[in-house]
Amino acid sequence: MIKRSLSLLVLLCGLLWSDAQSAERQVAQSLVRTIEMKYLLYLPPAYDSSEEKWPLLLFLHGAGERGDDLELVKVHGPPKMIAQGRDFPFVVVSPQCPKDEWWAMDALHDLLNEIVETYSIDTARIYVTGLSMGGYATWGLACTYPERFAAVIPICGGGDPEKASSMKEVPTWVFHGAKDEAVPLQQSQKDRDPMHPDITGLSVANIEMEAGDLLIFNSLLAHGVRPNRSKDRIRMAQYISMHPAEENNEVERRERIRLWREQDHPQRDAFPGDPREWERNHAETATLTELGEKLLGLKSWY
Repeated sequence: MIKRSLSLLVLLCGLLWSDAQSAERQVAQSLVRTIEMKYLLYLPPAYDSSEEKWPLLLFLHGAGERGDDLELVKVHGPPKMIAQGRDFPFVVVSPQCPKDEWWAMDALHDLLNEIVETYSIDTARIYVTGLSMGGYATWGLACTYPERFAAVIPICGGGDPEKASSMKEVPTWVFHGAKDEAVPLQQSQKDRDPMHPDITGLSVANIEMEAGDLLIFNSLLAHGVRPNRSKDRIRMAQYISMHPAEENNEVERRERIRLWREQDHPQRDAFPGDPREWERNHAETATLTELGEKLLGLKSWY
C-alpha cells in the first residue's frame, strides 16, 4: 500500500464592482485555495504488467480516524484487509480527513480526478463506500455526483432525503446495525421509501423462476410477505434467512424452527401473512439441506 499526498490549487477568478457604471471601475481579482489530502493507494498485483483499465474503490473512514497519521486509516475496512495481506482485483484509494474537519465533497471529487488522470482507471467502474462519517460522505457524493459512480455502499451513515432523488439510478447497498447507538438506524431508513420507490424513467422486469431457483436481491428494494390474494395458488417462494440462528438464544431458535415447521409467518407488521392460511393448508413444509438446517437452527454448527 502506497502513501500519497494530494495538493491542488483551485483558482477562483472574480470581478470587483463599484457603484460607477464604467467598465474601467471593475478590477480583476483571483483567489487561490490549496487542498491538501493524504491518502493510501493500493494497486493490484497485476497492475504494472497489464494494460487493462482497473475498477476503482474509494473508501472513506469514520470520525475516529481523522488526523495526519495514515496508520489510523488502516483500522477498518479495505485498508485493514490490505494491511493484513489481502489482495483485490481493483485499485483502492483511502484518503484521510484532517483532524476536526468533515469530508468535503469537492475535495473528494478532486481526488478522484487526480487518480483517474494518473492511473489506469475504468471510469465506468468507480465505486465508493464509507462508514459512519464516511457513510454520510458516501451518500453525499452519490447525491452530488451521481453520474460518477457505478454503485455506492454507505455503512451506518445518513443523507439528505431532499437530495435522494438525484441518485435514484445509482445502485445502492446500505448497511446499518439496528442497535447502532452512534448513528441511529433511521438515518439510513429515512432516505428512502421502501414501499413506494421512485421508478421514474425505469422499467419493471418480471423474473421467471423454476422450483428450487435461488433469487438474491437487494433488501432495500421494495419487498415483503404480503397476503396471497390468488384464488387457488400457493406463494411462489418461501423466505429463508441467511443469517444463522443464534445458538445461545434458545427462544429465537425455537421460534424460527416453529415458523418453518408450521409454515407460519413472523408476528410483525411487515409480515402480515395470509389470513386464509393458504400455504399452511395446501403446501408441504420445505425440505432443508444440511446447510439450511444449520442456518435455521435445527442443527448445531459444532
